[in-house]
Amino acid sequence: MTSPSPTRKAQHEPGRVRIITKPRRAVVFLAAVCLAGLWLQLAQPASAQPGNGREISLNADPSWQVANIQPAQTVEWNSLVFAMAEHQGRVYVGGRFGSVRANNGSASTNQRFLAAFDVDTGAWIPSFRPNLNGPVYALQVSADGSKLLVGGEFTQVNGAAQTALVALNPATGATVGSFRANPRLNNGRAVVMDIAVRSDAVFIGGNFTSVAGANGANPNRLRLAKLNPNTGAVVGAFNVSAQGARVVSIAVSPNGSRLYVGGYFSGLNNQPGTDIFGAVNTSNGALVAGVRQGEYKDLPQCCGGQVPFDIVAS
Repeated sequence: MTSPSPTRKAQHEPGRVRIITKPRRAVVFLAAVCLAGLWLQLAQPASAQPGNGREISLNADPSWQVANIQPAQTVEWNSLVFAMAEHQGRVYVGGRFGSVRANNGSASTNQRFLAAFDVDTGAWIPSFRPNLNGPVYALQVSADGSKLLVGGEFTQVNGAAQTALVALNPATGATVGSFRANPRLNNGRAVVMDIAVRSDAVFIGGNFTSVAGANGANPNRLRLAKLNPNTGAVVGAFNVSAQGARVVSIAVSPNGSRLYVGGYFSGLNNQPGTDIFGAVNTSNGALVAGVRQGEYKDLPQCCGGQVPFDIVAS
């Protein structure tokens, strides 16, 4: 996937953190992709990708496209595709599109915001037919492969109320009822912009003030939360907050101890000098000691004045 801004690399211990940045106030064009002729590099959990860094082609005959851009309330970037995930021979594509079509002049088929395509042929998979009423901005396959985790600005999924986050059956698109988490925003539309997974946790980042669960609990969580991977319940011990504005990107370090966070926020945990980028402990949400938080101050020759749109820890 191409980007108008360069990818920067820097050394973080443990592991490396690769950041894709966008200017803070520039108009952002996220690969307005149609699946014909597209080459993409997927960075997914080991259980959800065929090999680290493998490139796959969706340029098939006939290839398929996504089309018909739909309105959005929380994001102004005019892109059809915002997120992709690969799992068991399928590529899941999420974004602001309203339909899919074969690249041979045939009529479009209504399939809004989320669709699946065959990884080898590029053909649309009509048996995967989730019904969402708003754009999708984040996709991840759960560590055990049983759920496709979907984040965005929707408020309904498959005819039922479901806000900003949902777990779907990867084969059919049916809602996984055992996973219940509804991010909410006081006086606004909640949105989940990114999802990161571990075997024992799901992390979400975006713009929300609480996360409601199946048991009626609605604990406050400001733009970041850690969830039980089976039930979606908020993990109480992890309590981190992002002040000012939304979180855009998150990534878990390879050893699972850190959550890297990027976005338009002005601070983490109400601490000065922690705007735009930071690292927190995945157990309790505390700022990681030794990391100079904020605006990549510890990333040489990187990114001042820009917002990390994507973070890959390796």
